[in-house]
Amino acid sequence: GGGGVRGRDGRRGSVAAGRQHLLHPVSGELIYVRKGVKDPSTPGEPRQLLDLRMGSVRTTLRRRQFRDITRLLDVFTTHQMRAPHVHLRPAGCQRTATVA
Repeated sequence: GGGGVRGRDGRRGSVAAGRQHLLHPVSGELIYVRKGVKDPSTPGEPRQLLDLRMGSVRTTLRRRQFRDITRLLDVFTTHQMRAPHVHLRPAGCQRTATVA
């Protein structure tokens, strides 16, 4: 017997053996608080609170992944710079970003 995830070859652990993770396992603490219906609250006060504290985060990028993420961030930057003025553009020209 024995449990665990098996790959197509039938071996345990072989499914994850060839994976390349962008974000490695992280350490942290998550505290979730949900107020019940009967708990007192003021208008506008959230009924659910989430406190996330990250201890350590590690990433590993291959050259191609780094390039792709850089291109994506460039698109966001271009959109952010052009967005305040998009209403001034003629109809049909409101494309906010170009992808190379």
